[in-house]
Amino acid sequence: MTWPFRHTQKAYANVLLNNMPNRIEKIESDIKEIKENHLAHIKEVLAVMKTNQDWIMRFFWIVATASIAGLITGIINLMIK
Repeated sequence: MTWPFRHTQKAYANVLLNNMPNRIEKIESDIKEIKENHLAHIKEVLAVMKTNQDWIMRFFWIVATASIAGLITGIINLMIK
């Protein structure tokens, strides 16, 4: 399918190409601002998430250990009977 208005497509392409340096500068300034101002906050949030994940992993290991102990106990009971 072709663009219905070729001159409009070319005009839009020219606008995009002419604004490209401004858009790149804006993106670079936004990235710089994030690096300077928000990187520490992101690291703190990730540290809290890692701590929360440690609790989840501990809970998983407790449940897994109890399940395996129950399985072994069941097998021993079947062997004894």
